[in-house]
Amino acid sequence: MDLPPLSYSQEWFHTTLASIGDAVIATDSQGRVTFLNPVAATLTGWSAADALSQDITTVFRIVNEYTRAVVENPVTRVLREGTVVGLANHTLLVTRDGRECPIDDSGAPIRDPQGQLIGVVLVFRDITERRRAEEARTRLAALVESSEDAIIGKTLDGIVTSWNQGAERLYGYTAAEMVGQSLVCLVPPDLPDDLPQLLARLRRGERIAHYETQRLAKDGRQLDVSLTISPMRNGAGQLIGASKIARDITARKQAEAALQQAYATLEQRVEERTAALRQALAEHQRLEEAARRAEHLALLGRLAAAVSHDIRNPLAALFLHIDVLEEELRAPSPASAAAVTATLAEIKTNLARLEDVVQNYLTLARVTSLQREEQDLGQAVQAWGAEMQRELAARGITLQMQGLEAVGSVAFHASTLRRALLNLVQNAAEEMPQGGTVTLRGQGTASEVQLRVQDTGSGIAAEHLGHIFEPLYTTKPGGTGLGLYIVQEIMQAHEGKVTVESEPGQGTVFTLTLPR
Repeated sequence: MDLPPLSYSQEWFHTTLASIGDAVIATDSQGRVTFLNPVAATLTGWSAADALSQDITTVFRIVNEYTRAVVENPVTRVLREGTVVGLANHTLLVTRDGRECPIDDSGAPIRDPQGQLIGVVLVFRDITERRRAEEARTRLAALVESSEDAIIGKTLDGIVTSWNQGAERLYGYTAAEMVGQSLVCLVPPDLPDDLPQLLARLRRGERIAHYETQRLAKDGRQLDVSLTISPMRNGAGQLIGASKIARDITARKQAEAALQQAYATLEQRVEERTAALRQALAEHQRLEEAARRAEHLALLGRLAAAVSHDIRNPLAALFLHIDVLEEELRAPSPASAAAVTATLAEIKTNLARLEDVVQNYLTLARVTSLQREEQDLGQAVQAWGAEMQRELAARGITLQMQGLEAVGSVAFHASTLRRALLNLVQNAAEEMPQGGTVTLRGQGTASEVQLRVQDTGSGIAAEHLGHIFEPLYTTKPGGTGLGLYIVQEIMQAHEGKVTVESEPGQGTVFTLTLPR
């Protein structure tokens, strides 16, 4: 068979080397570059024209990735040993412009027909992407292996294909014991349908997230776990298995159960305490009601005695004076007219006393249901004061009214408030048997008004001052002990108050305060 011409063979050789995907550099027996294909030109940064006749160590500079030491050039080694050689791992090619890329290469001798070494062919490739993939797999494997969670690979039938240290710690089985085995051994007997249902969902391509269930450890302990199962597919997209992450949530479940129990216990204690409080409150209310009733009955008894006393004296006097009138009418005498006039005056006085007693008791009965109306308080007090002046003047007492014009409108019940003011003025008059002055003074603010009743009497002793508003408390002979108590009740019914200031020998001031 005829051989092709040499020029044709060389052309075919160059075309072939230029077309392959790996980088190719050829040298002569002195290590000088004789050929550089386009891939090699791209990786080294040297064009074919610039690289020709250059020493291979100039065009193909390599260093160790970690130590940065220059690595022996494979061409030099082939020329020395005459055999095919490969690069050590972790070799970096330093390009003409200083860039670096990891490579994988091999060198082979070129011999002539007589077997003489006439050059070297160097084949290498950029493995940057492969290194990245390897590093990613290494990192992923390290993450999987160092994870505290159990990370398990399995087939669609539940056969274990991988088992990390987290799985060993969680379940107690080693990888050697579990790889190739079914996961059935981890499922408690009381959950026979759990694994088949999960595998059925997995075969449908479902991703199962945070599925809480129970699993068995090698030593028989039942664990609460949270499972996340993700389908795994091959390059063609076919479902080939699953990756499962199992996290031990036993402590959390126990804490939740303890918290739930504590909460239930707390609720029970709250309910028991609430029931006890309701019972105590009901008993307290019953006792309060009983105390109020007892106090009410006692007050009624005291009031009944007071009413009997207050009415009996004026009635006895009335009967006595009527007897006097009858005698004078049976046997008139020259002095009868004067005696009758005096007797009628006494009758009127006692009738007035009876009227006053009746009004006090009627007022006490009405104060709980007052209907207040907005009206000018100053005008009302001036009108009441005008009525009182005549009676006070007859007893040698002057009534002065000051500041009432500017008091303004207040909501009050006229007849009961008049009774309160009348009681205070009468008390003041009784403290001044030799005459004196009573002053009614009004003053107001945006939120309240005050009526002050001031006398020039002898004042109230300190030992009595704290008791004067108590019902039926009196220091006066023939007094009922109701006057100031009624004043206090009237003011409370008006949502107001009554206060007192007094010094023996300096007189007394009572202050009625009403809200606007």
